[in-house]
Parts: sequence; structure tokens; C-alpha cells
Amino acid sequence: MHLKMVSINENVQKELRNAVQITGDPNVLNLVLMWDTFLEDRFAKIDEWAKAWTKNSIGLAQKEVKSALVKYEKMFRERENAEEQAQKVAKTGKGSKGNGKATASYAEEQKKKRKTLSTKLAQQGKEMRAHREELRTLKATQKASTRKWKKPQREAHQVKINVKKEDIEDAERAYGVTQRAIHELYSYSVKMIITNLKKDQERLLNFERKVSTLKMPRL
Repeated sequence: MHLKMVSINENVQKELRNAVQITGDPNVLNLVLMWDTFLEDRFAKIDEWAKAWTKNSIGLAQKEVKSALVKYEKMFRERENAEEQAQKVAKTGKGSKGNGKATASYAEEQKKKRKTLSTKLAQQGKEMRAHREELRTLKATQKASTRKWKKPQREAHQVKINVKKEDIEDAERAYGVTQRAIHELYSYSVKMIITNLKKDQERLLNFERKVSTLKMPRL
């Protein structure tokens, strides 16, 4: 892209240098200098816009990560406490005061939830793969037939492809939600979520430090 922009700029300057020859006026304004000044001003504005947009986007992401950390740290403590109580019941037959029956069934309830979610995940995975296969078929048909089709046929088929891409995005999103629900069942996997969120937090901080260095390549 940068090489193309350099080439375009060189062609524009070449045409602007012809102003004297075209007008026959040796005192014509230096259009190349005016163009270069305009271009630098334009790039400077793009730089500022990009920095502001990036800084704002990072700020929004940081808020989401911070909120998620609060949620999952609380969840981790709850899961860890419940698991400890369940283990205590399994070993001694006694749970915390007034909570023995609940903690005794905790592990079993988690197993049931995991089984239900795993079944759901398998079905969602099947649907996701089916959508992907359908998209491959649609693209193959498009490649093989596009030269034979008239414009309405090409446009109609492209609509089908776009719809199928949306179906895949929806299926992937649903699959991810179910995966996350399984990870939320146990303290060890919740802890992994927390670890990854903290890594994301550090990455965002690194990006934030580099925002001031953003600059569009000059020609």
C-alpha cells in the first residue's frame, strides 16, 4: 500500500510540475509545494485521529477486562470454597455448619452441568462445521459458475455467501459461550481465565505506551 501511495504521489507531483508549461506563465504558483504542504497537514490530522481512536479503544477494552477480572476473581473464590467444602464432606461426611447437604451434592451437580454443557457443545460444534462446509460449497459453486451467470445470479449467490458467513459467526459465538460456561464450573479453569485476562491487561498497557509513537508513513 505504501509503495502504491508513493507512486501515486510521484505522478501527482509530475502533473503539477507541468503547470508552467500548460499555462505558459513562469510565475504560476508552486503547486508542488502547495500539494506537499497539504499532504503533510493531512497526514498529521490522520495521525492525531488514529492516536485518539486507539487510545479510546484501549480505554474501553481496559474497562471490560477490569470488570471481567472482578467477576472471575469473585467466582474463583466461590468455586474454590465450594470445592473445599465438597472435599471435606467426601472425606469426613461433614460439611460446614448448616451446609452439609448442599456441599455434599456440589460435585455431583457440577458433573451434571458439565455433561449437559458438553452435549450442547458437541451439537454446536457439529452445526458450526456444517455451516463451514456449506460455505466452502457455495464458494466452490461461485468459482465454477460465476462466468456463466448473469449479474442478478451473481448478486443472489453472493447474498447466500454473506448470510452463511453470518451463520458461521453466530455459531462460533454460541460455541464460545458454551465453552466459557464449562470453564466457569471449576476453580482451576476459572483461575486460567484470570491468568489470561491479566495477560490481556498487560498487552493493553503495552499498546497504550506505544500510542504516542503512532505515525502514518510519509511519502
